[in-house]
Amino acid sequence: QITGAIREVDRLLQRIVDERLQTPQPKSADFDKVQQERLRRVPEIRFLVTTDGQGRVTTASSRNEAATTARIRGIDLSHREYFTVQRDASGASRDSYFVSRPIVTAVTATTTIVISRAIRDPKGRFEGIVAATLSQPYFHAVLETILPGDAAQALLVNTNGDILHARSDPAI
Repeated sequence: QITGAIREVDRLLQRIVDERLQTPQPKSADFDKVQQERLRRVPEIRFLVTTDGQGRVTTASSRNEAATTARIRGIDLSHREYFTVQRDASGASRDSYFVSRPIVTAVTATTTIVISRAIRDPKGRFEGIVAATLSQPYFHAVLETILPGDAAQALLVNTNGDILHARSDPAI
């Protein structure tokens, strides 16, 4: 279920990259309307952002967090791994998505996972990234569906050993 969700998010990111290459400076209102529709179809995503080549957020969208989205625009993500991996990629990895380890966001101070993809011009020059943050309630819902009724807790762990989400019984 999680692998399928990541694939769906990556397909969305790739569509955004393709559109950005066709329309480098989309009109903000048009872009926001399209992103809102996309977010409705992919509930795992909390925020969608794009950056310029220096890591500054140029667009940000979310389903229902307009005030937070406004604060995200313009922040510098150039130090974040999900940006630097895409900027510095070479060879086959230049056209791959990247799934971050859990991070605490600068604006909301919540733990999330970020999936990113590079935006490159037709000559392969790096122009920024498109990224999606995954919603924590999504992981909770996934764990709920696979846990036996008497399970006290469950962890979702990546191959690095990072805990992506923990579900525990509050009675314990």
